[in-house]
Amino acid sequence: MKSDKNISHRPILIIGNSHTTAIAAALNDQTRSIIDVVNLASFFDPINRRNKILHPEIADLFNPRYIFCSFGGSEHSVFGLLEAPTKFDFMTESCSQTEPDRDIITYGLVRTTLSRAMRGAMNNTQKLCALFNCSITHICTPPPFRNISEDAILPRRFQESLDLGVSPASIRKKLYETHSNIARELCASLNIGFLDIPLGTTDGDGFLYSKFCSKDPTHANSLYGELVIKQILEIANV
Repeated sequence: MKSDKNISHRPILIIGNSHTTAIAAALNDQTRSIIDVVNLASFFDPINRRNKILHPEIADLFNPRYIFCSFGGSEHSVFGLLEAPTKFDFMTESCSQTEPDRDIITYGLVRTTLSRAMRGAMNNTQKLCALFNCSITHICTPPPFRNISEDAILPRRFQESLDLGVSPASIRKKLYETHSNIARELCASLNIGFLDIPLGTTDGDGFLYSKFCSKDPTHANSLYGELVIKQILEIANV
């Protein structure tokens, strides 16, 4: 039995990695009173902010009725935001179009590569299910930007490859959709929910509207976070 000492009894816990930032920025006084937001990087490593692992002691600190998780989520960008030294493309079940003058690789290879990159995030989701006996829902990663402006601020991991240029939007979208499908399948296997992106946030081709984009082209902003919070409150009915 958990001791009440130092335990949060807010009904909603949102936990994950960098995609929690947009949600945290969108909290107001009312929602802050019922929602805890935990970014693993800073929560378990406040100095270096590099932690990516869900530690079991999290279960001693929070006692929510609803958990919404967003572990990882940028693996598709790491794989394909910038061009590879050898330019590639691939086909999916829903899209057979490819960009010209590229090496065509198999969808299976893309899925295997992304699944391997997502392994840490998937392990965290599995750990979360083992640690908590409450409703758990995975938050879908925000869609890619159609265009990436010249003043975009790229995360450090991309800096060394800037000379390769940004990948075409069509490829980035297919990578995102593959990533989302893998996450959706994991949720089904764990019998947890999957929260799709908020309605009205994408254009007709599935790219994130610019008003929801942050200066970092791998994340959404607080306006997007507000809509995700609205979705969460509707599910939790609080």
